[in-house]
Amino acid sequence: NGVERPLVNIFLGDIYTRMGELDKALSLYEKAFSNDDDKVSAEGYIKYGETLYRKGLAKESLQYFKDASKICEKINFPKCEARSLNNIGLVQYFLGNTDALKILYDALYIREQIGAASGIASSLNNIGLVLKQKGDLDGALEKYNGSLKIAQEIGDASGIASSLNYIGLVLKEKGDLIGALEKYRESLKIAQEIGDKSGIGSSLNNTGSVLKEKGDLEGALEKYNESLKIELEIGGKSGIACSLNNVGFVLTEKGDLEGALEKYNESLKIELEIGSKSGIACSLNNIGSVLQGKDDLIGALEKYNESLKIAQEIGSKSGIACSLNNIGLVLKEK
Repeated sequence: NGVERPLVNIFLGDIYTRMGELDKALSLYEKAFSNDDDKVSAEGYIKYGETLYRKGLAKESLQYFKDASKICEKINFPKCEARSLNNIGLVQYFLGNTDALKILYDALYIREQIGAASGIASSLNNIGLVLKQKGDLDGALEKYNGSLKIAQEIGDASGIASSLNYIGLVLKEKGDLIGALEKYRESLKIAQEIGDKSGIGSSLNNTGSVLKEKGDLEGALEKYNESLKIELEIGGKSGIACSLNNVGFVLTEKGDLEGALEKYNESLKIELEIGSKSGIACSLNNIGSVLQGKDDLIGALEKYNESLKIAQEIGSKSGIACSLNNIGLVLKEK
């Protein structure tokens, strides 16, 4: 009857999000939270924040999650409160803040109390991310497998794809390249079936990382560039930065140090803009490796030390180990 219904705006926003049309989704979610229904407003704030996060705007998304949390607490809406907390914890993880794990466990507790299966699966995945960063690979794998089991039980295709990707990351870090590649391909197939562009981009990137480890540089570069194209289309800054870094890895292996340095610097610029401490540390390490290859040992050591400092701040054991190893290699050369 020509009357805009807030819930319809959320539904349409979800469709545009899946299609990668994030700006259109944001416009619809904004209409949803600009109404008098507190429950719909809270969901609108959450969806708006989640879309900003997808675009790599983690710092900007935080306030929307906090606004949603206030509304949910006021109207005693625990499902929404848990989702808000989960997202706040995820942002804190992205920004490298040490209280992320506590917040994520708080969200999980609420979800377990109300029996929100899909929410529990999401919380387990996010807790796994933090545990993996802290070097607890077995703990992370347990969470990811728990999330996968729930997603399979409730038929959540998007959740299944995400969990498979995360499991692949752990398997790769454990040296099981064949197992990791299998998980990435399963995840990619599902993401393609449901039209999840963000999921497709992540799976392609991860597949490329395994191909690189196996020595297939051309295959890896192809996957990285495919991923980069998708991330550019949907405006996912975090994904763009990751893909640029990965393209830089291949160029380094191929001996194109100037090309690699250009990609690493592009990635670092984006990581600084969005405030991703783990991303900044990674890019600094990569820039250091190029400078070392160009015999600029002082410049390399400076970048490695900057990276080490950030890795220590966020408690990234793999980042700390990588930086210390690189510093040792430079000191050995000197």
